[in-house]
Amino acid sequence: MLAVAVGCFLLVFVPFAAATSWAYGRFTLGVTGEMNYAFHVNHLPHCTNWQGGPAELGTPIHPTKQLIADLPAFGFAAPFRTTYPPYNNMAYYYEGYGHFFSLHNQVASFMRCFRILLQIARIHLIFYVLVLALAVVLLKPDWRASLSKTIGPVGILFLPPLLGLAAYMLVHIEDRYLSPFLLISSLIPLLPLLDPELRSKRLLAVFLLAVFSLAAVVEQRSANGHTFNAALHRQDFHQGEQWKIANAMMALGLKAGDPVATIVDTRLSKRCSWAYSSQLRIVAEFGGLPRVVQPSETVSFRPGTSGDETTNYVLLFRSLPPERRDEVMEAFRKQGALAVVAYQEPEENAELDGWRPIAGTTSWVFLFPR
Repeated sequence: MLAVAVGCFLLVFVPFAAATSWAYGRFTLGVTGEMNYAFHVNHLPHCTNWQGGPAELGTPIHPTKQLIADLPAFGFAAPFRTTYPPYNNMAYYYEGYGHFFSLHNQVASFMRCFRILLQIARIHLIFYVLVLALAVVLLKPDWRASLSKTIGPVGILFLPPLLGLAAYMLVHIEDRYLSPFLLISSLIPLLPLLDPELRSKRLLAVFLLAVFSLAAVVEQRSANGHTFNAALHRQDFHQGEQWKIANAMMALGLKAGDPVATIVDTRLSKRCSWAYSSQLRIVAEFGGLPRVVQPSETVSFRPGTSGDETTNYVLLFRSLPPERRDEVMEAFRKQGALAVVAYQEPEENAELDGWRPIAGTTSWVFLFPR
């Protein structure tokens, strides 16, 4: 069985490692781990348009192009023809950052992850259900005896979740990372059912079925309640803001592959489903400055929040003198953009300057003359 498992693993692993290494230009299993360590432990600014610094973190070899020295206007029309290159190939734009180890940073990162883990545990019922199930099994003498008898031969199966959790706790943790660990850990209360001498199997099975079913229903309601509500009220993706922006762009004559620019508000450009749907390429943006993860920072894991809230760059754009706004727009045009999408009204009386509101959204669009 071990040989079969290893063979199946290699069947998936070898092509993945080969493709990743070929794309990156050297042998690698992926640079996500290295970059996340730099982001979350050593405070490398992320996630887009890093131009270098602090000194110990170095300078990127090929950063995005800052179009205007004193403004957050960036261009990235080349070398990639993807929807949003700074995020689609983050490793390329961050190549050249410095690696170092700091015990102080490592301890601070672990404490931050510990606070996040406590926050996750408060929100997700499955943690409480798992603790409750284990407590009940341990409190009932015959169930506790059966657990002690059955866990020995399979105990090693529960080591990977502990090691995986420990690895994430050193760098960064999110609730979505914990799902496989919880799935395996949730098998522990079921182990007494493997004991052929246990007389109260049916009672234990009914108890575990009840508590885990309840947890599953509550988790689904918490995580996917908005999806169920949308289905109940017959709302689909056509009513979403991102889809309306995509439709508006195509209605204005833009075609798949056309370059556009963005002026973002508190939403990062990587949240650009409209560009994916309309197959447009974002080649420049106003905003998208990298942010630094603070040691005291925790992330909200409530459904509907992303933790990406940053400076509102539309308001910054609005505050610029008209000649500076024109400078930004001209920089976008020189990058090849055929249109500019602003996530909020980019200036007072924007329609007088050629901007058009996108119906059903807060966004506006400006078309450059062709």
